[in-house]
Amino acid sequence: MLGAISLQVAVLNVIQSRYLMSLVPHGRMGRVEGFLTFLGEGGTPLGYALTGAALDRLGAHGTLLAFEVVLLALAVAATVSRGLRAPALTEAEEGTGQRLAS
Repeated sequence: MLGAISLQVAVLNVIQSRYLMSLVPHGRMGRVEGFLTFLGEGGTPLGYALTGAALDRLGAHGTLLAFEVVLLALAVAATVSRGLRAPALTEAEEGTGQRLAS
């Protein structure tokens, strides 16, 4: 089960990174990545506390199953979301609402 969770986390990370690169200007990517890392790492203690509570109430198998269900739902939502799969329009393209020929 941990292998399935790791695979889903990897897929979600790739989708998130691709979406981020399509939205954020190149010169601002470092700041945005730094802020997202701050948010992710800042939530780690809360995640540990919630995991401990889930282990207490659901046991090890129940907790892993709950994590698997949440990650599977996120992976499916990210896979079927057109907004995450289609690159964002540039400012020039937004005026016409169409992609410019490259």
